Amino acid sequence: MLDKIKKDINDLKGTASELRDNSDYDKLVNKIGETGAQRAIQNKLQDRGLTIEKWITYREVKAALHKNPLQVREEIKEIDNLASGVLDN
Repeated sequence: MLDKIKKDINDLKGTASELRDNSDYDKLVNKIGETGAQRAIQNKLQDRGLTIEKWITYREVKAALHKNPLQVREEIKEIDNLASGVLDN
């Protein structure tokens, strides 16, 4: 149980850091433009084994899912219901 709580806390910290990075990146874009912002973070991305292209793709995916989440929970419920039906028969 304690391990689950620690994992959840670390996940929340990661989510908060991600939100902050994206917000700060948007501020950077407003100050120096997209190309300048990409140049400014390029070394940080490289330190993490990432490219500008991956960063752009990540931002596109994040924006799309933020507007229209996958709602995977519905799939879990459907699978659980199917499994219950199979077990009940």
